[in-house]
Amino acid sequence: NMAETIESEATSVVRATSAVGVTSAVGATSAVSPTSASSNQVSDVAKAWYEPLVLADASANRERFDKPEYTQTLRDMVLSVVMSHGPIREDVLAERIAKCHGFQRTGRNIKERILAVLPWTIVTNESVGRFLWPRHVPAGFIPFRHARSGDTDREVSEIPIQELVGLVMEQPQLAASADPAQTLARELGIERITQPVRARLAEAITLARSIGLSNASRPTA
Repeated sequence: NMAETIESEATSVVRATSAVGVTSAVGATSAVSPTSASSNQVSDVAKAWYEPLVLADASANRERFDKPEYTQTLRDMVLSVVMSHGPIREDVLAERIAKCHGFQRTGRNIKERILAVLPWTIVTNESVGRFLWPRHVPAGFIPFRHARSGDTDREVSEIPIQELVGLVMEQPQLAASADPAQTLARELGIERITQPVRARLAEAITLARSIGLSNASRPTA
């Protein structure tokens, strides 16, 4: 199908990494090596912000959405979102593109049309879905992108695991509490933590420890 076509086009430029079991661009280098990450390196990570692109209303083009002559315009829009929002879960990308075109729901045909216009992309597969990356996938973690306001809050399932690991690396004290997953959830603005969210946050903490989080950040008995 269309989604598989995108992944196959990216196959020639991706390879598996062993750090967190994801797909990475060939020749890509990590800003922080998983074997040499230290508290000093983490302290140098600048705070990043999640600032999604505000898409213009494209509802006037709704009837042209699936027309060949609209493909380049749609491709430019999709790429702009991937470059500004990415890494982004592919269904979230599809929903945002569909919404600005006036579609109330994102059906299979709409999603396939949106994904099919991408010339190529780097894809990582997680239990919560497929993430599209604008450039490459570092073999460790990426800076966590903080929300500037409630309007830019993301669900935990919308954040790639490498970015959740980045939050733990940025604030290692989060992993030092009696309940690290709960503490991390509160940092993300989550008051009531579900089991799937707890499991995902626990995974991020485990990965952070495996790539260099100080032993001092482990909770004491």
